[in-house]
Amino acid sequence: MGWRQEQQRQAWANWINAEKWDVFGTLNFASLHHIGPADKDDVCGKMWRSFFGAIDRAMYGQQRKHQSRFDRVVLVQYGSNGNYPHVHFLAKSPLPAQQFCILLNAAWASMYSASARPASNEITPIIQQARTTGYVLHEMNRLGGKTYDYRLSNSNSPALRPSVRDDAAERLKQLTTTTNRLKATIEFPNHLQAAQARIDRRDRLAVAAMLR
Repeated sequence: MGWRQEQQRQAWANWINAEKWDVFGTLNFASLHHIGPADKDDVCGKMWRSFFGAIDRAMYGQQRKHQSRFDRVVLVQYGSNGNYPHVHFLAKSPLPAQQFCILLNAAWASMYSASARPASNEITPIIQQARTTGYVLHEMNRLGGKTYDYRLSNSNSPALRPSVRDDAAERLKQLTTTTNRLKATIEFPNHLQAAQARIDRRDRLAVAAMLR
């Protein structure tokens, strides 16, 4: 990574870390082979917008003039070979974090035939924010600011942060199937363990680099 790229990545990291996030997520697809290359970005974008919109409406209710949305930073990435679209996001959970993680995973798996099953996504409470931010920005050197999707992201000012409905969790459950809720619940500790292992691996690499 060049000096300018590193400066840009650090600026994004500083901007993200200026807020306190408590949930990290990755939404994957099971298969996109039936979608033509020219249409893939558009189709994926519509599914991501539909997903986050459905979550917002479930938690805050349908609003005609201004739809309340939960706080999140969403970054679109494509993998090392450029043909594996997925999103990473950092969020401020409006529900207890574990419950929110499980329901989001189950909802994504349930809403679209192309969505990955719960085992292949990862939505967990954040263990170390700085390390998590570094992970979600790992394609910044190739994509630059294009990795940030302003249409999917949202930031509420503290004074205007909306209150979730009392029945928000039940409304989120309506977006899921019983099977996917069970699978997401089973996979949650595995994903949390994987997140910790990823942080430990990056810490070891950082120490090794310092000792060279």
